[in-house]
Amino acid sequence: MTSEIKADKWSPASGTAGTIGDSGDTFTLTAGANLTLGGASTTVTIPSGATIVNSGTATGFGDNNTPYFRADLTSNQSISSSTETVLQFNNIPFDSASAWDSTNHKYIIPESGKWFIGHYVRCSGGGNNTISAADVNAWKNTDLLAHSGLTTNTGAPMGIYTGSASGVYNLSQNDEIFIKVYIVAGSARIDGRSDGSFSALSGFKLAE
Repeated sequence: MTSEIKADKWSPASGTAGTIGDSGDTFTLTAGANLTLGGASTTVTIPSGATIVNSGTATGFGDNNTPYFRADLTSNQSISSSTETVLQFNNIPFDSASAWDSTNHKYIIPESGKWFIGHYVRCSGGGNNTISAADVNAWKNTDLLAHSGLTTNTGAPMGIYTGSASGVYNLSQNDEIFIKVYIVAGSARIDGRSDGSFSALSGFKLAE
């Protein structure tokens, strides 16, 4: 047995497939040495169940930021004045992990990690009625995640208010993300539109 093999090229003794080492073996690339796996048309396959452990710097790898989702309100939702109400998103354009709870109008976080969550919600008095106050709150379970709100000056109510907020949050698997809206108006209403441009909730997990 030799302790060092020197060759310019290694090829299988027969056929086109070869194996390096046995189960449990460890191969180390000496510090300062470089390794190139194939050329531009080469495919390197990592089998299911295998793990790549990186303790250095990884460059050139694409991040896909999954899971991700979006929920829209495509029609108006009338609510009771001065009553905080769950926004009932009724259209889910995409949901990569199928984690949207359509019964309770919540997104159930499928994987723990850092998440970007954002929303915008259009509040109105319905028709020609005006708003004297409005709150749009994003919730994580029973904890307030983000708040936006409006309180008008006396005698100067508004017809429409759009509340929005976004941020990056540490979330755990099975956390529930949803929106609650509070409007003080004669005919309180959350406005929807067929293309989702009035009210929506979306998010994705950051690649780390």
